Amino acid sequence: MARTIPRRYVDNYTKVLEALSEKAQAEAAKALAKIPLDDVAQARDNIILVMDGICGTYADSTASVAAKFYEICREHCIGGTYEALIESGREPEGTHEAVRAMMQTIVDGKPPEALYDQLLSRVDYEIRRAAGECTFINMQEDPY
Repeated sequence: MARTIPRRYVDNYTKVLEALSEKAQAEAAKALAKIPLDDVAQARDNIILVMDGICGTYADSTASVAAKFYEICREHCIGGTYEALIESGREPEGTHEAVRAMMQTIVDGKPPEALYDQLLSRVDYEIRRAAGECTFINMQEDPY
């Protein structure tokens, strides 16, 4: 008989994801602040490099956490073991396209903070998406 996932499991998982997101956003903010924005094309390319590195690294970390959470919940709810796949489902081109679109903020003459807010929101989005994608992938692959 299936059992309900204890609230403490979900709360702990949420705290870990939030901590990963905060850490990634802090790292991104620090790196992005060093990029001059006067040459939009060069800034765009440099921002893509920073975002790709941070989002890629943290998406992988998030997928690892999500896979472990899946394993724990699965064992608790239905018993048995399953080695979850650590797969973020991340598509780097999505990050690149998002950055390209966000650069319009600078072209439109808005303050850099507006761009940084969008970029940091994107970091958070990619982390949360990696968790969801990992869970979804494992639900599809799980033989149960």
